[in-house]
Amino acid sequence: MSANRPNVILFMMDALRPDHLSPWGAGIHPTPNFERLASAGAFFRNAFSHMPSSHPSRASILTGRDPHTHGVRINSRPLPSQETTLAQLLSAEGYLTATTRVFSPGIGRGFVDQGLARDLSPFDRGPWDVVKELPEMATDEMETDVAKDVTALITWLQDYSGDAEKRKHPFLLWADSEDTHEPWRPPKPFDALYTDPAYDGPDVSCPPMYSPKLSEREKAHAVGLYDGVVALLDKHLGRLLDALERLDLSDNTLVVVLSDHGVHLGEHHLWRKPPTLFDAVLRATLIMRLPGVIPAGFQSDGINLVNDVFATVLDVCGIDVPEAAKRQCTSLMPLLSGAEQVREFIGLEFNAYKGTAAKGIRTPRWKYMHYRSVGDIPWDVGSPADIWRGNNWAKTMLFDLANDPSESHDVRAEHPDIERQMRETLIDWLIESENDIPAPDPGD
Repeated sequence: MSANRPNVILFMMDALRPDHLSPWGAGIHPTPNFERLASAGAFFRNAFSHMPSSHPSRASILTGRDPHTHGVRINSRPLPSQETTLAQLLSAEGYLTATTRVFSPGIGRGFVDQGLARDLSPFDRGPWDVVKELPEMATDEMETDVAKDVTALITWLQDYSGDAEKRKHPFLLWADSEDTHEPWRPPKPFDALYTDPAYDGPDVSCPPMYSPKLSEREKAHAVGLYDGVVALLDKHLGRLLDALERLDLSDNTLVVVLSDHGVHLGEHHLWRKPPTLFDAVLRATLIMRLPGVIPAGFQSDGINLVNDVFATVLDVCGIDVPEAAKRQCTSLMPLLSGAEQVREFIGLEFNAYKGTAAKGIRTPRWKYMHYRSVGDIPWDVGSPADIWRGNNWAKTMLFDLANDPSESHDVRAEHPDIERQMRETLIDWLIESENDIPAPDPGD
């Protein structure tokens, strides 16, 4: 084991959208600690998840493999025993491994210490329609996930720094805040940062997935609650960064702040995480910092997947990517050396939600989405906003992202050659990756 291998901290922030962080650009509410991290490292503007689903995405980050190959295609499914995790690989190389949460079965394999901050997440404790009403979802600041996680990390780091035997080993730590998961109920004073104090409308902390009748005031209040939670995350990220500096660990610690996916905040009248493949719900936060290795203040527009965090961490640590993952993840270090892209396209998927399976392909310019019924859903063509409901929904869509970043205008009719090319790319990806969801028919 090389004594120079860096420490690694992976800080997962559920459903955190990068375009709600001030490193994204002008007009965003200030998030000084996210900006502090990004200005000292790299901010990836086009990181995506395969699907807007928490456990499949986490499994992809920790195995480097796509959901349909690692087997965690829905939140309740365990990671198969034959899958190798990042924690297992680093542990075998002498890393100390710990996580603030208890994972669903298999995903946390290789983390020796689990549950530093808490046991099961509220989201693991029962049906969602019950869980979203739990009183513990609305706690005071120091009882939020992010506050407890950071406190646990700091305690662990202080113990590590004071133990000469432990300091002989690098470490891998995983923190996992679900505060930005709906319902959005920021504690005081964050609940009032971006909301109208005179608001007296309905509770919009967890809007229905399809909500075309929300008023502008209600929509603004919902987004304000979300941004209040983002401000909470920012504050406690600052606590962690301060602790790393105080303990003289900053210079040799790779800090990765990432999300599992995005979230709909009213685009196409959609909220939360319906089974769509729009950028709003698939674009993930990804910020990396390692002084002397990752250039400070770097912003990348290259498209990549959350899987690539796996390959990038291994690359930085000087550890080979397992053969089973090599074709599904790639190191992002070439982007930091000036490469424009490390992927020609990314494959997208959503498996059997309310009778719907979705597959898609995204390139830097184009997005092709194909929705297939796996139940009794009609194939009537209609609004993209109705996809998740199974009513009046389109089978295929093509978007020109360069001219239509909001994905509002289906351009299949204007670009039949592009549609055909993207469909062929999708079919090739499905075959190559042994994906068992049926490919689009040529006539679809």
